[in-house]
Amino acid sequence: MNSEGLACEDRLPLAWKVESALPDEAEILRINGSNEALLQVLAGLEEHVPRVEDHPGEMTQALYRLDAKMELLIGLLGDALRRQSSLPSAVPVRFSGMDLIWPAGDRPPAGTLLSIDLYVSSTVPRALHLFGRAGPADVDGHIHVAFVEMGAAVREGLEKLVFRRHRRAIAQSRQPRDA
Repeated sequence: MNSEGLACEDRLPLAWKVESALPDEAEILRINGSNEALLQVLAGLEEHVPRVEDHPGEMTQALYRLDAKMELLIGLLGDALRRQSSLPSAVPVRFSGMDLIWPAGDRPPAGTLLSIDLYVSSTVPRALHLFGRAGPADVDGHIHVAFVEMGAAVREGLEKLVFRRHRRAIAQSRQPRDA
């Protein structure tokens, strides 16, 4: 998969369909608002929490225990919601704030408008609803879509998500592995 700049590679549930036209401006604003809210929630959930040893105060310890319990509850709720909903199949994807690439047997012609539901979190089984134009078919059988009608806040939130995941992958690669 090819893409310029910093991008996130993962295996995520994704659904897409061909659209004849973009929704009206009011609907685009509603969709962008919903996407922005989801990205803000994910930013809060993925926020780095300092180690408990770094802050020994009694109140701080209590807050960390409360945070751990909340994370557990959110995880359990996400698991229950995933079991009740029918998420699309997960596929290997590469995405940035500008575009999305994934392998597909059924590729639309270049320039085709697509609506895409991309589930970027296993904790929160809610999709980002995105629009994009399909690029020319590549020899590897991937669909390359450039996003359109994405609000600046959504693009920034998506770029921050990519950066956080990239930074986390680097940190995990530097951790010693158990033998």
